[in-house]
Amino acid sequence: MAFDPSKLPSLLNPEQLRAATHTGGPLLVLAGAGSGKTRVITYRIANLVIAHGIEPWRILAVTFTNKAAGEMKERLEKLLGPTAHEAWISTFHATGARILRRDGAAIGIPSGFVIYDDSDQLAEMKRVMKSMGVDPKLVDPRKVLHRIDDAKNHGRSPDDLAKRPGYDELSRLTPELYRRYQKSLAAAGAVDFGDLLSRLVELFEKAPDVLQKYRNRFRHVLVDEFQDTNRVQYRLLQMLAGDGRGLCVVGDDDQAIYRWRGADVTNLLSFPQDFAGAEVVKLEQNYRSTQTILDAAHAVIAHNPTRMDKRLWTEESGGAPLELVVARDERDEAQQVADRVRAALRDGVDAAEVAVFYRTNAQSRVIEEAFRLGRIPYAVVRGRSFYDRAEVKDLASYLRLAVNPLSSADALRVINKPARGIGDTTVGRIEAAAEEWGVGIVDACRQSAQIPGLNASAQGKARSFAQLVGKLALEAANGSAGAAAEAALKLSGLEDAYLAEGSDEAVDRLDNLRELVGAAKEWDQTWTPPIDPDEPEAEGPTPLAAFLEQLALLGDADEKIAGPKVALMTLHASKGLEFERVFLTGMEETVFPHSRALGDEGGIEEVAEERRLCYVGFTRAKRRLVLSLARSRVLFGNLRFNEASRFLGEVPRELFGIKGAAKPSRQTGVHVVYDDARGEPEIDLGDDDGFEDRYQVDYSFDQRPAPRQPEIRRAVVRAPAPDTGAPFRIGMPARHPSFGVGMVEGIDGDKVAVRFPGVGVKRVVARFLQAV
Repeated sequence: MAFDPSKLPSLLNPEQLRAATHTGGPLLVLAGAGSGKTRVITYRIANLVIAHGIEPWRILAVTFTNKAAGEMKERLEKLLGPTAHEAWISTFHATGARILRRDGAAIGIPSGFVIYDDSDQLAEMKRVMKSMGVDPKLVDPRKVLHRIDDAKNHGRSPDDLAKRPGYDELSRLTPELYRRYQKSLAAAGAVDFGDLLSRLVELFEKAPDVLQKYRNRFRHVLVDEFQDTNRVQYRLLQMLAGDGRGLCVVGDDDQAIYRWRGADVTNLLSFPQDFAGAEVVKLEQNYRSTQTILDAAHAVIAHNPTRMDKRLWTEESGGAPLELVVARDERDEAQQVADRVRAALRDGVDAAEVAVFYRTNAQSRVIEEAFRLGRIPYAVVRGRSFYDRAEVKDLASYLRLAVNPLSSADALRVINKPARGIGDTTVGRIEAAAEEWGVGIVDACRQSAQIPGLNASAQGKARSFAQLVGKLALEAANGSAGAAAEAALKLSGLEDAYLAEGSDEAVDRLDNLRELVGAAKEWDQTWTPPIDPDEPEAEGPTPLAAFLEQLALLGDADEKIAGPKVALMTLHASKGLEFERVFLTGMEETVFPHSRALGDEGGIEEVAEERRLCYVGFTRAKRRLVLSLARSRVLFGNLRFNEASRFLGEVPRELFGIKGAAKPSRQTGVHVVYDDARGEPEIDLGDDDGFEDRYQVDYSFDQRPAPRQPEIRRAVVRAPAPDTGAPFRIGMPARHPSFGVGMVEGIDGDKVAVRFPGVGVKRVVARFLQAV
């Protein structure tokens, strides 16, 4: 056996060892960023199997991404060998799908159900709204789906929503739309993502014998990224774990950044109270970043009012100072970042070890333009992009129909793809007949002779479509994903249609379809059927069914970047990743933290989550962290003059390589001001001595390919500066196109300090103001 428990003390640090060998009660592992949590989880499982004789199939380990589950399986296989496959290691949703396929019949869920993704759900909701006579222009179907998903994340039924007061048309209609949507899913033999967990709770509640079966089976339950669980996921864990004796959760409240999609960090914070006698182990030794980066991250996160106390440290002391890029506007910021990235690549840094983060996707546009002009190889990480392409979804719909002909959403998607003469009018009549008869679209096509208003030609075309689905079902019967995908590509007519079109776009689309066929064939070669010694007679999924489920469950964090490219992504997408060099852009108030957290709908918790997002961004960096901001920025067509982000001000100036001060200051952070006489940005150290201490930052390049470290020159300037004859006077009102009318409080050259109601003081170039 490859794993020897006696060697654990030499493989793990003391706190990791405590977490890996703990037995006897509930365990909460507070695992800071880069502290080796996956290592702890895999060694804990291996130790349970080898040292304590726990059968692998009695262990359930759940996480949030296929990537994390795959890494865990790979590590465990190296420790335990082939028996590692017996442990259930998967995402929450994949675990839910597996149990529902086995035992969902107890609540009316067929074993061959399909999983509807976002576009499938939208199509289904539009059909439901049409049947109810609800105008999608007045009630947004996406908003309805968002409310339904939120309800499922909190374990609320349509009846629960109906009991809540409805203040608008959306609130009034959502309960009935929710009810009919669920009926429509059931008729199609389908579930959505929320159902994979909410209906699992329903199964356990309505079939206590099923719950008891899985309680008896899983003696140990391990949960990764526990801070990201929602209320339904926590309820499932409580149901499975009972008193929590075999429950181990691993997470970090400082990295809880998914509140907007239902995650509830109080699950982690309240764990010691919810499970009596729970032991808490803190993993604070970091194996990723320099101490400088860790200190910067702690300086920011320490300002959050509600968090479990911990501080990351590393044996590798010091590290390069943080870098600060202050730009005139967003284009200058993008260009400066591109210049630094290009210089780093010339200096030998691997492109795959460089990442640029931003708060919102909209910020990527100018960065992409600068990278294209600079010929810098890059990839925008948005997740699932390949599988979201229309032609790929078309072929996937044919495959899903082969497995489940009841899926009307898939049938409606491809009934006329490629064009086979079944027009919208015919489809409408088929759809109406299917709803009246209580059957799927394919069955209605099969009985097209009975549909009123269809002529002989339309009837024949509808029957041909039904026969095509029947042929695909026969091809899929052998279970091979690759063979079924290849047959679907040919029999559907998609291949011939794109070949006949012959355009460059058609060739690209056909290449994508062939790539999907290749992925299916690769799946056949690498997929291992789940082993279940506890239920050897249980019939598992076919390779095709498993392949389709994998496609449906792919998440944002599972996309791979091909080749050595700089990664461009939102801060949310960066979770779980690490890079040698990180550029965090848009460090400005209302950009990051986002305006939503600062506006009327924001609050303490919204700002706290933005701060956690900053902490996540900082701790992705191994060696170098570069922060950038722009003095003005156009976003969504609006020109903004933003102050430097409060998070930037929370970072001690020493971490930027700035030493000393005139005397001790109540403000220790770095604050950015601008000197328009010089036309260059400066850093204000904020010394509270009646003077304004400014540090000129020179980011010019020398003759070497890599940029020079910032050169800092000090100049003390008394404030306020004398009036220079600008058309503004202190105490007079001035109008700004974005901030409205404010009162002038100071003048420094052509920069005017104006206090705007609800915004605060902004330093604005005079030409952007109008005297009132």
